[in-house]
Amino acid sequence: MERGSTVLLAQLMNRIGIGSDINPLSSLLLLARLEPPQLPEIRERIRAVARK
Repeated sequence: MERGSTVLLAQLMNRIGIGSDINPLSSLLLLARLEPPQLPEIRERIRAVARK
């Protein structure tokens, strides 16, 4: 699956994308591209890190 470009493109075209990869990081990277966090969530994460 590498970086998930084929699966991402399929989703953007309202198709069902199927991919597999032995590296679990690939799935995490693809999920971040398919469902990016919203601005309020990003702000809250930054605040949480700043508090530490």
